[in-house]
Amino acid sequence: MKGWKKIVSAVVVLAVAAVAAGIAIIKSLDLNEYRGLIADQVITATGREMMIAGKLDVKISLTPALAVEGVTFANAPWGSRAQMATLKQLAAVVELLPLLTGDVRVKRLVLTGLDVLVETDAKGRGNWELEAPGKKVEAAKPATETATKLPVVHAVRMKDVAVAYRDGRTGKTTTLRLARLDVEEKGVEAPMAVALAGDFDGKAFEASGRLGPLAALIKGGVPYPVSLRAKALGAEVVVDGVVSEPRAMTGLDLKVQASGNELAESVTAVAAQVSAEKFRRLPAVGPFRIAARLKGNTAKFSLTAIDAAIGKSEQMLATVSGAIADVPTVAGLDLKFSLEGKDAGPLAKALGLKLPTLPPFKVAAAVTNPKDAYVVDGLDAKLGGSDLKGRLSVRLAGVP
Repeated sequence: MKGWKKIVSAVVVLAVAAVAAGIAIIKSLDLNEYRGLIADQVITATGREMMIAGKLDVKISLTPALAVEGVTFANAPWGSRAQMATLKQLAAVVELLPLLTGDVRVKRLVLTGLDVLVETDAKGRGNWELEAPGKKVEAAKPATETATKLPVVHAVRMKDVAVAYRDGRTGKTTTLRLARLDVEEKGVEAPMAVALAGDFDGKAFEASGRLGPLAALIKGGVPYPVSLRAKALGAEVVVDGVVSEPRAMTGLDLKVQASGNELAESVTAVAAQVSAEKFRRLPAVGPFRIAARLKGNTAKFSLTAIDAAIGKSEQMLATVSGAIADVPTVAGLDLKFSLEGKDAGPLAKALGLKLPTLPPFKVAAAVTNPKDAYVVDGLDAKLGGSDLKGRLSVRLAGVP
């Protein structure tokens, strides 16, 4: 028994000595001497030049730190600028002991000053299409069932990030800038806390919340939780629910809320982003609040538990509740709406109509659209001292 203890003790001592010797050797290395080798490997693999103009440094301890500065990656020869990507600084702190057993655990990753240009030429070819000199692009090999151990990154911080997309056919450039992005998690199986702020083509936004584990996002096939709050385009948006297949954006089951001080401001801002010119001159109608449950996928989805209000009761107020079974085709309407105001002038102006001064009004009804028809039921309209009640059905069958 004593012999085994001596052997184990000797092995432990030798292991510690080997680690200490390895650390001493690594500390004595000047990694800057390897910049040329790294650049050569990159150009061999991608056909593009990469340069490290700044320092390349590593500090060995129980939490080794790696830092690299002034990295550039060349653009395609036909690109609109010389560099596809530039990076001011990348710093990472890792845990040493797990690293010795093959586990990569990054305590903190900080990326500063990343500038990326993604673009196409006039033929639609992308600058992200890489091919090493003299090598043919090989077909992707089928994935094996061998599990790959994912690195654990506890905290990521990005600062001063810019990603631009330039369409070579139209010449239009769209730019996303992130002043900051913080992501924190305790492991690949743990939820992620996210916070970011920046602008999209000059329109400021910010968001924060929690997302599901990174492992679930990569694997897919399991419901992925989403809980986010964002401010953008004059509105505050809250999303809470799950996505069955986040990579394919299918299996959506989300509760969505949106609110803002002026609907026209938000609609105009959205219209400017999607080039919908006819909505860019919407007159002011007041604050808005919209809530609904969204289910389905990006191609076909439903809205239930709709609860919306636009305007102010002292001026003009519109409310809508109910459900829409198929939003893209506007099928399966089951809605109740009301519209009331002290003066119909703002409504007439919003519709581009000229009307004389009218007394207070109120309209309420239910709207459905069975096959080939729109039905307005329970119509109750009041204008001053006049009342109108009834039912309206419009058949679309046979209409060209």
